[in-house]
Amino acid sequence: MSAYRRINRGSRSLQPTFGNCSTTETTSSNSTASNSTSNPNDSLNNINKSLVQYDSNSSTDSLAKSGQQQAAAIKYDELQTSKFEHELSNGNGFTSYPMQPKHIRFPDVPYSSELVNELMIFLYTMIATAMQFLHLYRTVWWLPESNTSQTMNFYLIDEHLTMFIVILLGRRFMYCFLLGILEMICPKQVYHIALKFIRLTFFIGILSVLGYLCFEMFPKQRYIVIYLCYPMIVYVITFGMQIEPFLRTIFETESSTYFNGIPSHSCSTNPTVIRAEIDILRTDYNNRFKQVVFTSLLNAYYAAFIPCCFAQSFLYYDLYWATQHLGFLVLGGLTMCAMCCFPANYCDVMHMASLHLGKWSRVESRPYSPPAVAWSKLVVWPPGQYIKHSGELFKSYGVITTAIPGNGVHIRFYMFFQNPSNIYLILSIIQSVIVILQVVILFMVVEWHNIISLSYLVLANYHTLFKIVRDFFVTHRMYSSSKMHRS
Repeated sequence: MSAYRRINRGSRSLQPTFGNCSTTETTSSNSTASNSTSNPNDSLNNINKSLVQYDSNSSTDSLAKSGQQQAAAIKYDELQTSKFEHELSNGNGFTSYPMQPKHIRFPDVPYSSELVNELMIFLYTMIATAMQFLHLYRTVWWLPESNTSQTMNFYLIDEHLTMFIVILLGRRFMYCFLLGILEMICPKQVYHIALKFIRLTFFIGILSVLGYLCFEMFPKQRYIVIYLCYPMIVYVITFGMQIEPFLRTIFETESSTYFNGIPSHSCSTNPTVIRAEIDILRTDYNNRFKQVVFTSLLNAYYAAFIPCCFAQSFLYYDLYWATQHLGFLVLGGLTMCAMCCFPANYCDVMHMASLHLGKWSRVESRPYSPPAVAWSKLVVWPPGQYIKHSGELFKSYGVITTAIPGNGVHIRFYMFFQNPSNIYLILSIIQSVIVILQVVILFMVVEWHNIISLSYLVLANYHTLFKIVRDFFVTHRMYSSSKMHRS
C-alpha cells in the first residue's frame, strides 16, 4: 500500500468542519514540529522503519493495528514537512504553517432528495414526450366533417415504443425507489450485499425488457430499431462498462466519503492530503458534469427525436415545431440536471477545498526582495511568496497555497470554484433567455397544440429558474461576506 493511499484514508476519516478549520490540526502539527526540531532525522528514520515493516506485512496485519499504521503514515509525512520547513526557516525566514482559511457556515437551504430529483426529471421528460406525440398525431376533432372525436390518433402510436421510452427514462426513478425501500427494511450488516444483488438484478431485468421490446418492434421497423441502441454506444464510450451511472444520476466514488450525496471536505494542513482531496473532488465533478450532458441529451433523444423517427411515412407534421420542441427540451433538461447535480452546498465544498489549494501565477520580473526559494510539495506556502520551479518564477495567491506550480488542473479548479456564484450567474442568464424566448413565442402562436406544449415547457422552466436564482443570491451574498472577512 503506497503512502498516498495511507494519507488519503487518513483524510477521509475527518468529518466536515466549519469555522476556523486550522484550530486543532495546526496545534497538533506545531507540536509535532517542535518535537522533531531537536533531531528530525532520527524521528524520520524510526517512522520510515515502521512503514517499511507495515508495507511488507500488509496482507497479514490485523484490523486492530490498521489505525495505528495509518496514523504512523500521516505522522511520517508531517515529520518530513516539519523537517523541511525547519531547514527552510533557518535560511530564508519562512514561517511554517501560515494562517489557515476560515470557512463560513453554509445556510440551511432546503434541497430535494435524490428520489424527488429523479421523479421531477422523469415527469418532465414523460410530459415532454406526450407533447411531441401531440405534435405528430393531433387531429382536427372540432370540425363538423371530422370522422373522429379524439384529440389524437392513438391507434397510430406504437405501444411497444411507448413502453420502451417509459421504462428507459424511468429506470433511475424506479431504482432510487428500490434503494429507499432497501434502506428501510434491510439490516446494516447485509446492506452492501443486498445492494449489489439489487443493482445487478435490476440492471439485467431492465436490459431484458428493453431487448424484448426491440425484438417486438423489429418486424415493423427493421433498420430504425438501430436508433434505439445508438445511445448505448455513446454510454460505453463515456462511462465504460460501469453499471452505476446507468442507474443513478449521482453516484458515489469509492475514494471519498459522502453525506447526503455531497462529498466531505477535510480541513487538513498537510499539502499532500489537500492535493489528494482536490483530485478526488475533481473526479467527482467530472462524473457529474458528464452525467448532466449525457442525461439531458439522452432524455431529449428518446422523448423528442425517437417519436419522429418512428412516425409513419404518410404522416404529415410540422417539422419546425418538432425540431423546436427538441431544442427546448435539450436546453431545459440541461439546466434541470445541472441544478440536481450541482446544488449550492456541493459547490460550497468545492469552494472550501479551493481555499486550501490556492494558486501560483507566473511572473516575469519582481521588485527587490529576498531571493526566491525552491518549491517543495511538503510546504504550505503563505500569500505573496516567490518560488522557483522548473526554471520559472511563481508567486502565490490566496490565503494559503499548496498547489503545484504550473499545474493546469489546479489552476482551473481554483479559478472555477474560488467564487461559485459565477456558475449560478451563468446558469441564471441561460435559463432566463430560455424562458423569455418561450414566452415571446407563446404570445405569437395560435395553434392549440403549440400553446399546450409551450405552456408546459414554460411552467417547468420557471421552477428551474427559481432554484437557480435562489442559489445565486445565496452564494453571492455568502462569498461576498467571506471575501470581506478575509480581507
